[in-house]
Amino acid sequence: MRNHSILLWILLFVDGVFGAAEVAVSVSVMKGDSVTLHTDVSELQNDDIIDWMSEDGVIIAKIENKKISEKYVPEKKFEGRLELDHKTGSLTIKNITSQHEGIYKLDIGGGHLISKNFSVTVHDDVESLSVMEGDSVTLHTGVTKIQKDGVIRWFGDQGTCIAALTCAAKTVSVKEGESVTLHTGLIDIQRYDLILWKFEDHLIAEINKGTNQFIVLENADVRFKGRLQLNEKTGSLNISGSETTDSGDYHLNMSNKMCTLHRTIVLTVKAIVTPKGHTEDPGLHPDEGQILKECELSEKNEQSC
Repeated sequence: MRNHSILLWILLFVDGVFGAAEVAVSVSVMKGDSVTLHTDVSELQNDDIIDWMSEDGVIIAKIENKKISEKYVPEKKFEGRLELDHKTGSLTIKNITSQHEGIYKLDIGGGHLISKNFSVTVHDDVESLSVMEGDSVTLHTGVTKIQKDGVIRWFGDQGTCIAALTCAAKTVSVKEGESVTLHTGLIDIQRYDLILWKFEDHLIAEINKGTNQFIVLENADVRFKGRLQLNEKTGSLNISGSETTDSGDYHLNMSNKMCTLHRTIVLTVKAIVTPKGHTEDPGLHPDEGQILKECELSEKNEQSC
């Protein structure tokens, strides 16, 4: 009887150590975004061991005794893309591509017992083109200017990289005076608790689902006064009457309990150039200006007669 009691105690102990409930999380991101997979730990304890693994169980990042282990070299596809948060152990994958789709496994042992599986899906807009055999075809990126801090890769239908060029931030270009919408890529914001829009380092708009607040912080940067509007369904940011001073980097952060998505959109507002020697009374309608010119010409002709 005593032996059975000892065996039962050992089984309970083992289940308490290794039986942490496994949580499954699905994350969908757009190609080129950065995504943070959260551990749900506010601060690591000294005896916590964090293992981040790829789908095949290979460790790609590790924290032990609050220090990032240098022993584990991730696969080449992760080179320069992984960041670990020293405080929480959360993992960020930067400039994500279709190569990084799959299951990411998190195991935390020590003071915190957590086991999670993150299913990461990378998507992009798909366009169909129809051409005749022998034709040449150009596939456009939609980018007007390549940024120097990222990478553009072209992949074949089997996922094989067929061309690469060094860029990461999404680029939008408009003419001065036009309205422009910076898109979140969401149909509905329900899956995110907090959405932040920043211009350079200034917070200019915030959506907080917990407090049901949609806030435009125009005082943070007076140049946007009266020109910013948030779409309450998608979280996209509209800038009306764009000015050349609106050009720059717009940072989008979308977060919930499980992950945080980071995106940078580079906006370029092109100035409208007035033709050299062209002078026109700004108070006149274009048609009125033309009529006035015709009248002046008619008067000159009469005088010459």
